Amino acid sequence: CPSSDKWWEFAISGLNNWVFNGVSVGPDGDWHEGTFNYQNYLLFHLIFVFELAKPRGKDFYADPAVHAMFESFLQCVTPDHGIVNFNDNFHKDGYSQSMLTSGAVMLKGAAEYQNGALAWAAEYLRQNIEWDRFFCLFCDVATLLFVNFETLPAPKEPPAGLGHLRATGYLFLRDGCNESSSLFALATLPINEASKGFSRRQGHSQLNAGSFEFYFRGIPVTMEPGYLWYPLERITPAY
Repeated sequence: CPSSDKWWEFAISGLNNWVFNGVSVGPDGDWHEGTFNYQNYLLFHLIFVFELAKPRGKDFYADPAVHAMFESFLQCVTPDHGIVNFNDNFHKDGYSQSMLTSGAVMLKGAAEYQNGALAWAAEYLRQNIEWDRFFCLFCDVATLLFVNFETLPAPKEPPAGLGHLRATGYLFLRDGCNESSSLFALATLPINEASKGFSRRQGHSQLNAGSFEFYFRGIPVTMEPGYLWYPLERITPAY
């Protein structure tokens, strides 16, 4: 196509203006909508673009924002092989869980950045889901074609400590990342980097500010009270 270069330039500029604009992806790698579900859904589509860009000399994986997007998934893992239930996330909900905890995205990040913690997290979440449901989406299966399994690092449990995703306002305090770990996850308002104060923009507008989850030595003590789904009338009573 005589115009292929122009179309390619248009695609790259579009990604830079829409996704990697310093606003949509926070400094800690969290997608501005505040849901790991949407962040995962976005990434396993963007991986196709990233791979097509390589032969044209554009390495998206070298972008610190892309690197941070992959690694931020490590924050959301819960001791019971699930993920925190903030916004449009689903803690344990069959098909939705399999889409959310996409093994392909985590495995791609593990291979690309030689990150053993991502390899560990992918396997840890998979233990909660049958293989045929874990990789049930076409995009998820297709993404696996871009994973070089020969270069996957040895799994390594993510470290204990405090995680803060400032763009979405999520705090995670854990003493480990296994079945006997304790975890406190809190949803607060996002941090406005310009003013160093709180922003009134709330992720995916699911009114989660103040919600929290707490696990004590692997036992769930409090859970996020529920979730809003579409149409908006479908709201759990606790929500």
